Amino acid sequence: MILFLDFDGVLHPEGEDHVLNGGADFCLLPRLEALLREFPHVKIVISSSWREQLLYKTLLKPFSSDIRARILGATPHSGFGLPPPYKKREGEILAWLQIHESVEEPWVALDDAYWQFD
Repeated sequence: MILFLDFDGVLHPEGEDHVLNGGADFCLLPRLEALLREFPHVKIVISSSWREQLLYKTLLKPFSSDIRARILGATPHSGFGLPPPYKKREGEILAWLQIHESVEEPWVALDDAYWQFD
């Protein structure tokens, strides 16, 4: 199982100030990590728009080491997803699955932007 993970509105309240202050908040991350520890077979791919603004190693910093080890990478940047009829984030996720030959792998997106999915 792959979890495609958004940050804003999921790991902390929505808002640009979280990116600007280095994402120090991440107030909901401990709850998610506790849940993920109950499901060790779940791998993570970062689908947050933060991947377009920050280095990959910076994206990993807020995570505990055991959860960080389960992060497979990040979805492609905007413009590299599958084209319509797919919505933006959905297309990026589907592109990641194709690139990594994981199309048959079960997946779920944890994302507050429902409009980014068909």
